[in-house]
Amino acid sequence: MESKTGRSSAGRAIRKAVRFAASCRKESFSMCRFTSACMPVMTRAARFGISLFALGLFAAIGISGCSSSNTNPPMMVAGASASGPVSSDSQVQRVLDNSCYDCHSEQAAPPWNARLAPSYLFGAGDARKALDFSQWNSYDAQRKREEMKAIAKAVEDGSMPPGDYEFLHPAAEPNAQERQIVVQWASHVTAVAAH
Repeated sequence: MESKTGRSSAGRAIRKAVRFAASCRKESFSMCRFTSACMPVMTRAARFGISLFALGLFAAIGISGCSSSNTNPPMMVAGASASGPVSSDSQVQRVLDNSCYDCHSEQAAPPWNARLAPSYLFGAGDARKALDFSQWNSYDAQRKREEMKAIAKAVEDGSMPPGDYEFLHPAAEPNAQERQIVVQWASHVTAVAAH
């Protein structure tokens, strides 16, 4: 709408905003995009300091030990042997102890990363739900056969141990010969159980 002087009210508002911004710049301030107030100019050093503080705070929270669990639960099933091996073959048992028991057994001490929050990302709780060697003696024959087939397949195709676990625990990665030993053992036990 035109005023008596021939200038629009929108034009007056724009000129007023420009004068306001100019006055802010004169005082070493700049116009904030999100509000109509003047905000002090944040120096590069201040932004870096705030970013560094936020990163440090995030890191401190992450490694503070806030994980859901950093100990193994007590063994619940009577008859499950805490010291009994799953295999009578010492080579197979050594590979299972080294590469599988951290996640698939309550017998192993929790790995170092179990103390980091959030340790649930590393999956030990889910792994034990799928297969728990601590409960092996409580499994019926059918479940043991199914687990042996799954073990043979997972070890043969390289999906076990998972890559993220091997990244955090390079010594746990079985070599080709150890993989073959476990696959042959699991396949043999499955074949014998089927007859």
